[in-house]
Amino acid sequence: MKNLLLLLIIILTLVFPIFSQKGKDGVLTINTPIIVNEFASVINDININDTQITLSQTILNDNNRFSTNLSSGDLILIIQLQGAAVDASAEPWTGNGIYGLPYSAQWGAITNYNNSGNYEYAEVASINSSSIITLRCSVQHNYSASGKVQIVRIPRYESLTINNSLNTQQWNGNIGGICAIEVNGNLAINSSGVINATGKGFRGGVAALRNNIHGAGEFAPIDPTHGGMKGEGIAGYTS
Repeated sequence: MKNLLLLLIIILTLVFPIFSQKGKDGVLTINTPIIVNEFASVINDININDTQITLSQTILNDNNRFSTNLSSGDLILIIQLQGAAVDASAEPWTGNGIYGLPYSAQWGAITNYNNSGNYEYAEVASINSSSIITLRCSVQHNYSASGKVQIVRIPRYESLTINNSLNTQQWNGNIGGICAIEVNGNLAINSSGVINATGKGFRGGVAALRNNIHGAGEFAPIDPTHGGMKGEGIAGYTS
């Protein structure tokens, strides 16, 4: 029995480091502005307990920000950015002299999140094809592909020193807008260093300069000539 127990301990000691990939991207010192994440869109819905994900591509190294393409032991972030439903009910203008009123008092309230905001970290077990990956553990949340779900590849540093700007690429309506890292050992952000994603997320509104009074008392007109386009949010964005 003692010999069997010893054998099991040796096997576990040998096996666990094989699966543990923390620090696999080594040591990095950032002296110039840099983006370290890679991104891909999720094609199909993901359900709790799924272990496979279908992506727009499984290379996740289009910009050569990693030394190799996505592989076993890499860390990813699964996140759904949009898909929420809101109350868009609005009564038409009744001719009472106040444009855009009355509207529902609940206009703009979230009626269903539809999985928007769900996220989790996962480790890659294998790359099955150019569009499918298998995860080490099953997924813990539901994700709706129509809600702009993306995969963010996260570098796994042993140590990281930031002397300049660590930032991310601009959100384009499908991917981007997130900066994420894993550091197994020391993380040093020196006086000249910063982790900065300012202005890289949801797109803002668009001003509309018009020679009329439309928009003065309105916040939800269906006529696009009555005001500017609202900014992007978890309920989506207008094209």
